[in-house]
Amino acid sequence: VAYIIGSAIPSISTLVSIIGAFCIYNLSYTFPFMFLLALMWRMDAGSLDAFDLVTMTVTKADTYKNWSRWKRAITSGGWKRTLAKVALFLLSLASLANCGLCAYTAVESAIETYSNSVASPFTCTAPV
Repeated sequence: VAYIIGSAIPSISTLVSIIGAFCIYNLSYTFPFMFLLALMWRMDAGSLDAFDLVTMTVTKADTYKNWSRWKRAITSGGWKRTLAKVALFLLSLASLANCGLCAYTAVESAIETYSNSVASPFTCTAPV
């Protein structure tokens, strides 16, 4: 199967770089920062919620439609925790920007490779 895929796509390295730029980079760098930020927000926003062990229900103090829950999610936990949340947010934005740059470079490289390539699929001759 790998031989067929490798033979069908003459410059498979460009396809791999595009997949890496769009998918693998986000899984490695962007999503961990976003997931940790979302976890910290949810933990701090739900600090006033009550859980009843008898009925197994959660009674929420307010909803995300209210500014008080957002304020508690962002600023709760002291200045060090708030600073950590701001740092995670900035790291998430920087990772997304870097992912965009990687994707742009990968697509431009693929366009250049395919426009100058003499390789064709399923041939036995070397393209070089």
